[in-house]
Amino acid sequence: MSTKLNLAKQKKKNLNELTKKELIKIIREKENEISKLKEKIENLKREVNIDFLTSLSNRKRFIRALEDSIKGIKTHNYPFSLIILDIDNFKNINDYYGHIVGDYALKTVASLLKQNLRVNSVIGRLGGEEFGIILPGTNIENALKIAERLRKCIETNPIPILEQHKEVYISASFGVTEAKTDDTITSILNRADLAMYQAKRNGKNQIFHL
Repeated sequence: MSTKLNLAKQKKKNLNELTKKELIKIIREKENEISKLKEKIENLKREVNIDFLTSLSNRKRFIRALEDSIKGIKTHNYPFSLIILDIDNFKNINDYYGHIVGDYALKTVASLLKQNLRVNSVIGRLGGEEFGIILPGTNIENALKIAERLRKCIETNPIPILEQHKEVYISASFGVTEAKTDDTITSILNRADLAMYQAKRNGKNQIFHL
């Protein structure tokens, strides 16, 4: 009787130990699944804010950053300037050389902007061949100097056309404006856009400010 009782106890103990191991295994598997799910969520969050082609901020993220900058100048009188630039004759590039070359031109400009701006600058692709740059703590004089440096950088870095063994030079027109304390998102964007279009009308590959 005692032997049977001991066997029963041992069997129950073994069963309990097996159950604990299984539970630990299940918990670890679930923790791993949760970790992967969190990673996927973070990736999705980044994708929502990032332009897929250029890896810059997309328009939605850029507008949020612009809104924050406007709040900064209103509440703390912290200045900033805005640059809008548009690649010149971009439709001709797409039509003549194809969209692959057009996409490469967009990525090249994005890369040049990132390489030649401070880390606290906000750079976004606003749509098509148009880009926006927020320059925190920058007045109009310094913003114009930055725009000129970027303009020269773009015009001196050609796009290689490997199939045709040639290079295509591109340029961009820049609109520059300094934020005012009574600005809204609409007013400062419109002002920078108007300046950029005036640069186009003046002959392209130029800078205009308002």
